[in-house]
Amino acid sequence: MTLYLLSTLLASILILDVTYIGQFMLSEPLFMLPMLGLAAGRPEEGILAGMNLEFVFLGRLAVGASIPPSAGFAAGVFWGAVLLGPGDSAWYLPALFFPSLLAGYWGREIDHLFRKLHNGWSESAFRDFSQSGRYSHFSRYGTLSALLFVAANWASILLFSWLIHKGTLWLAPFWEISFRGPYVAMIWKGLPVMGVLFLLDRFNDKKNNGYLMGGMAGGLLIGGVLWAFF
Repeated sequence: MTLYLLSTLLASILILDVTYIGQFMLSEPLFMLPMLGLAAGRPEEGILAGMNLEFVFLGRLAVGASIPPSAGFAAGVFWGAVLLGPGDSAWYLPALFFPSLLAGYWGREIDHLFRKLHNGWSESAFRDFSQSGRYSHFSRYGTLSALLFVAANWASILLFSWLIHKGTLWLAPFWEISFRGPYVAMIWKGLPVMGVLFLLDRFNDKKNNGYLMGGMAGGLLIGGVLWAFF
């Protein structure tokens, strides 16, 4: 349980890289999950999961107010559910894959909320700076905002990973049958579901749809082949 709490907290901190700190790609699944897997003593699972999730989210692009699903949030939810689950069940990790992708939409909403809040906070900080010439307001509001952002992501990752874990175990008989073969067989079941999801998302995220659909299709195909063979 301690490892679960610390791993999800670390994932929540790494998500700061998207909006707050540097954008060094530390929140990307390809970096985050191998690191979390190494810390948990499960490096192979971390590398495989990070590689597949990265392929799926590779084509996403934030354009102005159009924000794609959060890859870092999906990765944190995925790994939290991995740590809660049975370590010796081959079907468990693939079964977490698509629910974790869907959770990325909630991570996007958190990011969107804080971006909107920053507009008002930034105006207040600039007014204070123009009057006093000091940066203290910037540091106070930045630190508070970052802490709230981490807390919102951490609480959400804990909730989503627990719910996905419980739901996956509840559907265990179905998953054990469906994922008895290689991961490639799962692609043809997943593509229609994800295609419908992103078509529905067109209503509020038009700028990113082409990138997301291309990234999803290519990621599932290439990631599925890699998972199957390695």
